[in-house]
Amino acid sequence: MRDIQAPGATALDENINLWSVTGEVGENGTVKPIDYNKLVDQFGTKLIDDVLLARFERVTGHTLHRFLRRGIVFSHRDLELLTKWHSDVFEVPLVIMLTDEGKYFIGNVDRTVDKYEYFAREKAKDIVAVGFDPDKTFIFSDYGFMGGDFYKNITRVAKIHFAAVQAASSLATSFPFLFGPNTAQTAKIPCLIPCAVDQDPHFRFTQVVEAQLGYAKPSLIHPRFLDALQGPGSKMSASVESSSILVRDSPKQIFTKIKQYAFSGGRETLEEHRAKGALARICREYKAGNITTGEIKQKCIDELSKFCTSFQERRAKVKNEMLDRFMTPRSLL
Repeated sequence: MRDIQAPGATALDENINLWSVTGEVGENGTVKPIDYNKLVDQFGTKLIDDVLLARFERVTGHTLHRFLRRGIVFSHRDLELLTKWHSDVFEVPLVIMLTDEGKYFIGNVDRTVDKYEYFAREKAKDIVAVGFDPDKTFIFSDYGFMGGDFYKNITRVAKIHFAAVQAASSLATSFPFLFGPNTAQTAKIPCLIPCAVDQDPHFRFTQVVEAQLGYAKPSLIHPRFLDALQGPGSKMSASVESSSILVRDSPKQIFTKIKQYAFSGGRETLEEHRAKGALARICREYKAGNITTGEIKQKCIDELSKFCTSFQERRAKVKNEMLDRFMTPRSLL
């Protein structure tokens, strides 16, 4: 795998935190891919290994989700004690929390609380368009579910409480309409949370507190970051449009982004490309140098255009009545 050149850069360690993700920069200015084994050590999580995968498949009785088979979901915390797939396979309620106040805390100072509440509802339409089952899924935004105008004023005053808000969402007792009013029973219901590994510290804190309170500790799984189009040393970000493909992008926008920005892993010359191959995930023909980077990019453009166009068609069919069905508190059992 070819490293990405970062002109003028000096040697820097890999930096993964709640606010940014950057790979290690070598002394020659090359940006290296994210070292996920190092992240497991850094955050104190565990790799999802072949033994755990075999057990997971045996217990569920289903073929593993492709994200597990391909190592995209690579790490976990207490999984031994993926979202749509988990809901389908286990036939359990799925709760999707939209932290609209979290976006308000770190967002543009010119935007209001009401604007972020609107953004959350629009994002919920994206989620519905993925294809979740309304009979098993409850979607809520913090502003809409937790207390209306009273809670909005709380967030206008201070944000120090936000970690507790995230923690409370992992407790079954927070949703008596889903799981029933018997808190002695529902306190024992465990929760599985998919999150990026840079968000893991929030829930490591949650595990400690909830164990002290006598609740079932949540378990976590961590997917790899979506590599930026420029290469595997950083992640896609909606705030940097050239780094990512967005589901709202048109075929023309996808074409431009892939052609102009997408890192291919190809070599500087055809001779070097044939001798050293390309990214490991590219098919054998490409590694052998028998097809070009341009052909691979065109295939990517075709598939992404097809996917995004299909998604946009489904998204356009999500009306307020359908959204309200997902966002109305109700029993899912």
